[in-house]
Amino acid sequence: WATKLVDRDNINDDSWYYNLHNVLNKKKITRNNINYFKLIFKLFKKFVKSLIFNLYVKIFFKKDANIKEIENCFFSFGIDLVTHKKYFIDRQYGKISFKNRKKNAYLISLNEDLFFIKKIITFKNNLKKTPCKYFFLDHYISFAEIIKIYFFTLVKFFQVFSLLNKKSYYNIVGKNCSYPLKKELVDSFFGGIQNSLINGISTGNFLKNFHCKNFISYLEFYPLARCIYYFAKINNKKTNLISINHANYSSDNLFFNIRKNEFTGKNLNMKSPRPDIFFCQGEKYSKILKKIFGRKTVHVVGSLKIELSPYAKSKNIIKPFETRNISKNKKIITVFTSLNDYKSFVKILNDQNLSNYVVLLKPHPLKISKTFDYFRKHLKHEFIIPKKIEGRDLLNFSNFIIFGDTSIGLEAAIKNKNVFRIFHRDFIPTFNRDKEIPTATNSKEFTTLIKKKKILQKSAKIEKDYFFKYDVLASKRFLNYLRKV
Repeated sequence: WATKLVDRDNINDDSWYYNLHNVLNKKKITRNNINYFKLIFKLFKKFVKSLIFNLYVKIFFKKDANIKEIENCFFSFGIDLVTHKKYFIDRQYGKISFKNRKKNAYLISLNEDLFFIKKIITFKNNLKKTPCKYFFLDHYISFAEIIKIYFFTLVKFFQVFSLLNKKSYYNIVGKNCSYPLKKELVDSFFGGIQNSLINGISTGNFLKNFHCKNFISYLEFYPLARCIYYFAKINNKKTNLISINHANYSSDNLFFNIRKNEFTGKNLNMKSPRPDIFFCQGEKYSKILKKIFGRKTVHVVGSLKIELSPYAKSKNIIKPFETRNISKNKKIITVFTSLNDYKSFVKILNDQNLSNYVVLLKPHPLKISKTFDYFRKHLKHEFIIPKKIEGRDLLNFSNFIIFGDTSIGLEAAIKNKNVFRIFHRDFIPTFNRDKEIPTATNSKEFTTLIKKKKILQKSAKIEKDYFFKYDVLASKRFLNYLRKV
């Protein structure tokens, strides 16, 4: 349950998925054979990094040993902690962090990110502004446990490697898909599994030491999730494992593509670890989960993130400096990109005559530099990255908004803005192409949409499917459910 084959990440790591698609459709594949020397060197670097980073956290970040009881433990990635007003909070949980502060705590995973070494002073100063208690995951795993994880996983690799050489396990619809799937499985043993086990065992150790009623995360079934659920449950069976849906559902994102038989059966070793309770943003995803886990364990509350920056507040926004000198004869196209959809945008935009338009680019916060670099190298048109202004506030100044699967694009559709999606068939789709929002898949369709005075939207359906209710009251509904648990 900790391998790349189960993670099925075709968004952050897409090369294997392109090759799998090509194998199944009898197209040419880009074959890179397994280089074990590179993998061993990669594993050694990862091992050293794990030990050094663990030591770094224990030296520079204090451990609070006086607290032994927490009602609500919120699992957080350090990269998701942001400044909101005078506080430093996890943006994925919206306003929940401000409620019942004495009963809440963050369990923070820095995930061996070097950013927290480079920006240590800023980060430590910001931590003083957290509205609740906080703990660091690295404090709850020892050097000996990390060494044991790496040794154990290496032993398991040789056992699996022996099995893989006996026969092919990768026949899909009668086609041998050993490449790329065998390569993905092998690669899992050289860093990925170790990372999952370190996070999982750390979480289990934490819950063993603390009385915690609810362990809340936004892990869903993303990489790391199942390992954390497993060790959390075996170390504290009384703790409720609660998962909050934080991203827009699409069956084309394979980690959403779970199956009922993953979680059923008499053999406990074959059953996937899972949360006890799910909270969804909208009804579209909740319907899928209810079919798998039952109606009693799945609840719909809306989007927590939008509470921190509700679109309703952006009525008197000052026009961003970058757009003040734009000619009134030119229209503004704002492009909102996500984790891995920006290549489609460039492909279609390059086929357009945009002499009468100005392009504003607002990348995903975790992919700013990658998106900017790709646009700078490949986009034929000039573009602007507006600074010091929230993406939602840009909607007030845009004549057209284009996006793939970002929440802001969906919010714009709810508000009946001139918004449409872009997808080019050369790339992996990041949303369901079910015509819920007007979509341009080629140059001709783009031109047709951009010439319209008004692009009609299915606002009520989009709100219900993705936000349940667009009323910034998701945390209130969430806490009402939580009191009943």
